[in-house]
Amino acid sequence: MQGFPWPIYYGVPALVTLLLPPLAFRMRTGEYVSYVALAFLSSPAIHFVFSFFVGWPEYLPFWRIPPVWEVIGTGA
Repeated sequence: MQGFPWPIYYGVPALVTLLLPPLAFRMRTGEYVSYVALAFLSSPAIHFVFSFFVGWPEYLPFWRIPPVWEVIGTGA
């Protein structure tokens, strides 16, 4: 096993994402709820973009998305 354990690898960035901007921008409750929803929705979207177009599947390694060159069959 390389690097940090998974609670640190995923937990620290998640906590920073969910806590730092709302505190820094002094969000109200409604804004915070919207922000958290968008943060959770953007994670799979970011994973899709990087996996499909760049071939980098490490963002969410438990969700396999083949790269575009594998889908179209160029074998790059």
